Amino acid sequence: MQDGHKIGYTSVKDEVVRWKRTNGPREVFILQEPRVGQRAEFDWGEVTLNIAEVWQKFYLAVFVLPFSLYRFARLYHRSARLEVIQAHIEFFREIGSVPDAIFYDRMAAAYDSRKQQFNDKFLEFSMHFGFQPCVCNPASPNEKGTDEESVGYVRRATFGEMSSFASINEATEWLKMRLVEINGHPVYRRSNVPVQGLDQERALMHPLPTLEFENYELKRATISRYSLVKFDGNFYSIPDTYR
Repeated sequence: MQDGHKIGYTSVKDEVVRWKRTNGPREVFILQEPRVGQRAEFDWGEVTLNIAEVWQKFYLAVFVLPFSLYRFARLYHRSARLEVIQAHIEFFREIGSVPDAIFYDRMAAAYDSRKQQFNDKFLEFSMHFGFQPCVCNPASPNEKGTDEESVGYVRRATFGEMSSFASINEATEWLKMRLVEINGHPVYRRSNVPVQGLDQERALMHPLPTLEFENYELKRATISRYSLVKFDGNFYSIPDTYR
C-alpha cells in the first residue's frame, strides 16, 4: 500500500466480517404474553428406554400451554401421522377442551414443506376438533420455544430418574405420574401452578366435539403364498380362506 503497510485480501475480508458482526443488523426477539386458552405447542422428542431388558427407542409427543405451562406427554413407537393425531386426541381428552390454535414445526407427518400447506387428512382432523394449525418459519425454534424447552424438561424430569420398565404400559404410567407432579408445582412467571392455570384456560377453549374422530388408514395389501400381508415393514398372518 502507499503508506508502506502490507495487507492481503483475506485480512480485509476478515475485518469486514468482524465489522458487520458488530455493526450490522441483528435479530431481535420480543417476549410475548400468551393469551388465556388461545395457544398450544406440539413437538416430538426421542427417548431410549429399557423395556423388559431390551433397550428401545421411543418417540415422546409433548404438548404445552404457554399461558399456564401445563404439560402433556405420551410415548409412541413411531412418529407418523396416526401417532400425531392420536397424541392430539389424548391431549384434548385430558384437558377436556381444545385450544384455539396449535403451533408446529414443519413435521412431514402433518405438513408438506414443498406445497407449503398441511396435508388433507390433518386439516380434516383440525376442522373436526375446531382448532387452527399453525406452522413456524424454517429454522425458527424460538417461535414455539416454550415447547422446545418442555421436550427436554419432561424427558429429564421423567426418564432421567428412571429408564427401565417391565412394559411400555408401565413406562406410560410412570410418565403420567411424573406429569401430575410437574403440573402441580409452581412455575416461572406464573401466579398459579399449571393445573390451576389450566382451569382458567379451559373456560375460554373450544368444547370437545360430540362425535369421535376415526383415526385409521385404509390400505390395500397383497396376500403372499404363505398367507401373510406386509404393512409398515411388518408381516401379519391372515386366514387361508382370505386367499
